[in-house]
Amino acid sequence: MKSKNAYFIILAITTILFSMLLIDYLIPVFWAIIFSILFSPFYNWLNKRTERPSLSSLITIFVILLLVILPSILILGAITNEVFKIVSILESGGFEIRSSSIIPSIENAIKLIGLNIDDIYKQLNQFAYSLSQLTYTTLIRITENIFSFIVSSLIMVYLLFFFLKDGENIINNCISVFPMDDDHERYLLDQFHQVTKVTIKGTFIVAFAQGFLGFVILSILNIQGAILWGFLMALFSILPGIGTAIVWFPITIFLIYSGMWVQGLILLFSGLFIIGLVDNLLRPYLISKETSLPDYLVLLTTIGGISLFGISGFVIGPIIASLFISIWSLMKKINA
Repeated sequence: MKSKNAYFIILAITTILFSMLLIDYLIPVFWAIIFSILFSPFYNWLNKRTERPSLSSLITIFVILLLVILPSILILGAITNEVFKIVSILESGGFEIRSSSIIPSIENAIKLIGLNIDDIYKQLNQFAYSLSQLTYTTLIRITENIFSFIVSSLIMVYLLFFFLKDGENIINNCISVFPMDDDHERYLLDQFHQVTKVTIKGTFIVAFAQGFLGFVILSILNIQGAILWGFLMALFSILPGIGTAIVWFPITIFLIYSGMWVQGLILLFSGLFIIGLVDNLLRPYLISKETSLPDYLVLLTTIGGISLFGISGFVIGPIIASLFISIWSLMKKINA
């Protein structure tokens, strides 16, 4: 009994110390696991033909870099260029709204309800400037932390090589040592795999569709910085229901108050019935239905995940929620 207690104490201490060693690199480890789950079908297909696990893993990583990393760098470069342009225009007052440009009837209506129209002009200009400045500052921070980003990316790629090649063995070893019934462990692992795939697939399909539509609509309306606003729509689309409106609605108000009411009304209609419709149609079908998570829980766990884990939280949040529900369902079956 004494030796058993000593064993558990040593196990607990070494586990805590090991976790402390890895705590700063949990996000690269997490994304290595995510990419290994997403691309394991391709790896398995390739490995059946080559019968060389190391080569298949390297080719899979190369494909991931080609499909994910390279386009991300190109898009980031284009967005950076747009941000510099917009910040420069805003600082020079190029987008400033003046009362002479507003539709008189709207101006009269605003005055009638007791609002100060000059304050509204200032707030709109300040919002546009703040949004661009925030994006600009974020890009600067990314550039300043480029060394940390490179190190994290290298760790992710290194781990991904082994997760692809030895993933099945790693899973079997974890199942063999974890103090739970093997069938229950397999069930939870299957849930983790399913939720991961569905969340990534659903989020990125919705983000791409909404961001691309936003970019196209703003380009047709000849709005400065369409690629930046489209990117921000894709980014904010992570928040179900309200995401893209954070970007397109202020632009709509800005256009109407600037006297470009036709463009403003077109953007309002497009935001509600085209961009918004994508979210309402695709997200429940791709995420909520497959994960058995209600829409409100997807929203809450996404926001909570982002606040705790940063941008990676849009995946981590729904995964934790789904595992939480799965574990309680499992407990109910066990105790039934």
